[in-house]
Amino acid sequence: MWHPEHLADHARTQIFDLGSEAFHLYDHLAYFHVDEFPLNMHSHNFYELNIVVQGRGWHYLGEKNFETGPGDVFAIPPHIRHGYWAEDGKMSIFHLLVGEYLFTKYHRELAQFPGVRLLFEVEPLFRQNSDEVSLFLHLDEEQMHSFLPKMEDLVFLAGLPFEGANLLFEMRAVCLICELSHFLAADYKNRRTEKGARRGMPYAIVPTVEYIHENYAERITLKDLAAKAHLSPRRLYALFQKTVRPAADRLPDPSPRKTCGRHAEKRRQTRRRDRTRLRFFRQFAPDPRFPSDPRERALQIQRTTEITAVSHGILPQAGPPRAETKPTQTRTRYTGPTRAKRKK
Repeated sequence: MWHPEHLADHARTQIFDLGSEAFHLYDHLAYFHVDEFPLNMHSHNFYELNIVVQGRGWHYLGEKNFETGPGDVFAIPPHIRHGYWAEDGKMSIFHLLVGEYLFTKYHRELAQFPGVRLLFEVEPLFRQNSDEVSLFLHLDEEQMHSFLPKMEDLVFLAGLPFEGANLLFEMRAVCLICELSHFLAADYKNRRTEKGARRGMPYAIVPTVEYIHENYAERITLKDLAAKAHLSPRRLYALFQKTVRPAADRLPDPSPRKTCGRHAEKRRQTRRRDRTRLRFFRQFAPDPRFPSDPRERALQIQRTTEITAVSHGILPQAGPPRAETKPTQTRTRYTGPTRAKRKK
């Protein structure tokens, strides 16, 4: 099937903002995109979940493109350029816009499904950068038959104006995300088992990427990453460079320095090599979540998420901050015998 190698940029804008009044995206958090193709390249500052319902075509992500058909599921992280091209211009794709506030508000419920991070963070990373690791989620005909009424309910709830409709929509959206995440986690487990120990070796890097995303605000060492994959640091680094394309630019080895002492030089080279490899793994962290000061960066992300949720009425606005008062130190009076009495 012929298809263009690249798509043009979107006519209206290249970046869609969920809170912008120009697009009114909060009025269309779920919809079916039908017969308006090609959907040219664009990005947005929120997550997007796409399910192909009818028709065949091509899905474009960054510089790559993939043939797609009914049942294919794609999660698009923020600031990733993507688009669609339909065969004969006819296609139907379900869109669910997922803001950061949804993950913040329902983080306890979503944390019970390990496939959520796999769906929204890890799978898009490998889809964009790897030709050897495939985590595509494809729904069969029976699963699509069961999911279609749920998608139609979300589209219906997204257009209701009465109070409480937002809560119903959020709960249905979280249920849909959890179900898809469960299917993806089970499918990934089956693929890795079927591949066998040797052929499934590239899939050993998936837990490492998940660990980076889960602990991006902590101090991550190369030994921690290697332990998650049950590989040596050297083997893990080589596997990443072979499997994932942005292994990008292949970081050069540090230049040796003149030192006195063979063992001292060997230790310095080992430390420089580990720092170089750790810098390589930073590209797989959520952008820009390999902070120089992890605690401060984590607090900044939390404050930004809360401010966004409050501005859209998702979370109640907090009251004025209380003035900080220093705790008063009370001294206990000594009631024992004095020095003069002790001498007597």
